[in-house]
Amino acid sequence: MRRNAVLAVLAFISLVPFGVSSPIDGTYGEKNDIGSQPWRTTRTFRGGERASVLALGARPDEEFVGKLHIKVFDAKGNLVAEDSGNSNLAGDFVGVVWYPPRTGEYRIEVHSAKANEVYIAVK
Repeated sequence: MRRNAVLAVLAFISLVPFGVSSPIDGTYGEKNDIGSQPWRTTRTFRGGERASVLALGARPDEEFVGKLHIKVFDAKGNLVAEDSGNSNLAGDFVGVVWYPPRTGEYRIEVHSAKANEVYIAVK
């Protein structure tokens, strides 16, 4: 199951053409250490184009790496998208997709219930 989720994230990052997504400064995909503080970034997205964030727990030595939670806020601090999984089993793979109404900056936060290595993709 975990292997399929990793393959799905890698396919998402590599197979979708770069011109189809909305981050103006390019896509992002890396493994990050998330401790007591959430991972945060602010990116500028094009209005009317698909924007997405995926997060996948990356610690294969544990059966369940901990509940993940993605939040996306607009420039005014309004929550525009979030996913915290629908159960404890699905909580280590979360993702959001939204269509920004206009070009602007969006703050992305990825929270983890415990210290964790997490693959994060922004597209």
